[in-house]
Amino acid sequence: MAKNILFVINSLPYPLYKDGITLINYRILEKAPTDYRFHIVSFSESDEFTKEKLSKLFPQIIQISCIGSSKHLSDLINLISYVLLGRRIFSSKYKDYICNIDLDSFDLIYFCAPPSPLYFRKISSKTPIFLNAVDSFSLLNERFYLYHKTLFFKLKKWLYMHAEKKCFSEASIVNFVSEIDRKYIFEKLKSNNIISITNGVDLNYFSFNNDNRDEKSILFVGNYNYKPNVEAVIHFVNKIFPILKKRHNGLKFYIVGINPPFNFCSNDIIVTGFVKNVKEYYQRCTLFVSPLTTGSGIKNKILEAMASGIPVVSTSIGADGINGLVTSQNIEIANDSNEMINKIDLLLKNSKLRHILSKNGRLLMETYYSWDSIISQYYQTFESLKK
Repeated sequence: MAKNILFVINSLPYPLYKDGITLINYRILEKAPTDYRFHIVSFSESDEFTKEKLSKLFPQIIQISCIGSSKHLSDLINLISYVLLGRRIFSSKYKDYICNIDLDSFDLIYFCAPPSPLYFRKISSKTPIFLNAVDSFSLLNERFYLYHKTLFFKLKKWLYMHAEKKCFSEASIVNFVSEIDRKYIFEKLKSNNIISITNGVDLNYFSFNNDNRDEKSILFVGNYNYKPNVEAVIHFVNKIFPILKKRHNGLKFYIVGINPPFNFCSNDIIVTGFVKNVKEYYQRCTLFVSPLTTGSGIKNKILEAMASGIPVVSTSIGADGINGLVTSQNIEIANDSNEMINKIDLLLKNSKLRHILSKNGRLLMETYYSWDSIISQYYQTFESLKK
């Protein structure tokens, strides 16, 4: 007997390079058991090309409805009113949509549209709800506040914390991709419905390479719509890279990824923008850096880098939630500029240490982070929730 899933997501999960949430939702559809049927509701505008592509890729999709998104100002007002008044002032298209469908006809509602408190609604149905929160936005804004020391982020942290408490109590299960985020929310809610299923990496696509790398190139990959990525690059370029260049003549820094806002005046800093084949850079550069000082959740860039065999130097926040990390065995952790400079300097000089990190990083990915093992955890949880 078919299992009908209402699959509510922020945007259609294609193409894969869009963001980490797209990756998760795509893999869930890709690896679904044959008896699952999906009715997709997306907060994106209608895109006939993508809808047709997904329908061809995944025959188990019965219907795709794109209902459009709200404006950022109404999102903020809804967040404030939800916390202070217990209701959202602006009605959402999602609320209007679900009022007109039979929710009890579904075996499960899967909801993944972060930040969840802006969009998730309590529904009058006995159908269990799997809320994939992905990251905690109260933790994200707490870290913004600790770094920037501005009242704006302190207020946002407070709003998201109260909104997440209300929102998460209305779901059957709430998932975070990082155990750090799960523990943070668990301490606030003390609820057993908070779990952590992490992200995975495509071990075939991001194949291992430990040879024939450039001797003097550093790589950072990211989506620059995400503020922590922008801050990390600016910090690295201003505080770290100039000192490394003095120690290593000809050193290059590659900044790869979509929507970069940078305009650095240096021939040694290469801003590529979007690239179709990011693995080329993972397999070519000497080192990967993740100098994030804010953010939350699992960083897919580190999983991809380790799978590809490029040694990684990261802050603790940059490597948040990745299980099995051991300093100087499969990663180097550096939490201030001087420490990061010294660890990068050491790795650029020491090919033997680079090979150790490379080999052990790949082994860690193979052991814990294949998509097959990750997605099986999702479906085990779905099965436990079905009516």
